[in-house]
Amino acid sequence: SLPTPTIADGSTAFKALAYIGDGSTSRSISSLSFSPDLVWFKNRGTTNYHQLHDIVRGPLERLFSNSNDAEDTYTTALTSFDSNGWTMSNGTPCNANSNSYIAWVWDGGSSNTTIAAGSISSGVPSIASTARTSASSGFSIVSYTGTGAAATIAHNLNAKPEFYIVKRRDGTISWCVYHSAIAATKYLFLDGTAAADTSSTVWNDTEPTSS
Repeated sequence: SLPTPTIADGSTAFKALAYIGDGSTSRSISSLSFSPDLVWFKNRGTTNYHQLHDIVRGPLERLFSNSNDAEDTYTTALTSFDSNGWTMSNGTPCNANSNSYIAWVWDGGSSNTTIAAGSISSGVPSIASTARTSASSGFSIVSYTGTGAAATIAHNLNAKPEFYIVKRRDGTISWCVYHSAIAATKYLFLDGTAAADTSSTVWNDTEPTSS
């Protein structure tokens, strides 16, 4: 009596992959059935930060989900996104010899899309962005430059998102989290333990839409 799933085989859009590091400077993981667009690493045996790489920002750029640190460039972690996996170097966050790892990996679609400013019809201006989107799996990565004023951001999902996370890349600002369960009047911090807080200046007290 369950509904037919949107994606019959979830491994075609997402994979959680456990592996052991080998310390090599050019190691390829090639067991996926898709080309990954977001790879989230964690060394399971050390206190190294979680490390996130995506195809919109570029493979060498990393962010840390448990820290408010700004983005930096790191050459000894993920080095390329490949057709059925990724290639990485021997950095401790992803491939130190004999270390245990977990990687959460998402497919975000086939290409980046540039979205012009003013392309959304709403009560506040929209700003330009670059998106990598898989509408079929409900997943999107969006990069944009803030304006300091209320604005809308396109996501290309063609459906109202239930959950999104925003991180300022060039400053030490916490990750802001929206979830439909707490609505747009509240927000959470991904890198903190505080309860949901109320603010009109985070999501402008405005629920997301299908665009």
